[in-house]
Amino acid sequence: MSKGKSYTINQLSQTTGLSIRTLRYYDEQGLLIPKRNQQNGYRVYEHNHLQLLQFILVYRELDFSLETIKQIIYAKNFDLRKALSEQKILLLNQKNKVEGQLEKINLTLNQVEQGRENMGMFFESFPKDKVERWNKMIDQQDSEFNNELGLHALGQLDKTKAQQIQKISDKLHQRYAKLINMPIDSEQVQQEIRNHYLVLNYSLYLTFEGFIGISMNGYKIFAEQTLLNTVTAEMLEHYAIGMAQHLCEAMHHFANHELRHNETELRASGKEENSLYLIDC
Repeated sequence: MSKGKSYTINQLSQTTGLSIRTLRYYDEQGLLIPKRNQQNGYRVYEHNHLQLLQFILVYRELDFSLETIKQIIYAKNFDLRKALSEQKILLLNQKNKVEGQLEKINLTLNQVEQGRENMGMFFESFPKDKVERWNKMIDQQDSEFNNELGLHALGQLDKTKAQQIQKISDKLHQRYAKLINMPIDSEQVQQEIRNHYLVLNYSLYLTFEGFIGISMNGYKIFAEQTLLNTVTAEMLEHYAIGMAQHLCEAMHHFANHELRHNETELRASGKEENSLYLIDC
């Protein structure tokens, strides 16, 4: 554009893409004040107005208020080089912020996908037809239980850890299935419930930052989910008919007796990976 060229408000609107209404508003606010044609009083914009408009648009993109922009561009001894350098710094900061946000989004998406893989891994020992039905049920529960957040949490586990936990959980459930005719307060049953608590506790330490262990009341909630969550209940019934009810009652007994008196120690015990090797024996 030639430095000697002038523009009417219509021409400037067409050149910049800004509406005539916006240009008039900038004039009214003292932000972009055009010259006036002495013969008809129409607004006249020149090359310097285009330069100012460039700064206005950049600062607006950076969420500066119009009043702040006005103070910047009409400051005494306005230094164009300094202003451009400052613009560059602001834009680079914004670029870094956006790139950081995109990196977090990509990480979250990857973790959700990893969560799906881990979920599939936990279902490997079950018949395919049951797994397909459970997956449909989980998808239907998505709006109520926010399944995507659950997958994101599950995605915190790397493949090796997920395989380790799946293997131990499967062994634990197989052993427990042989005990469902025994009283819930028997030593053997309560030992397996203690193992169940440790595995669950360890899994949550890996998946939730800042987790401090399952409390007595928290474990009671998990106990109720063995019956209330249809998928969980059916998975347990796959090992043995009546296992979901027996496990629920045994977990409540463990919470009311063992956890009530040793909660601090037990909540911390699930942090250590070596506790899983004892369970896997």
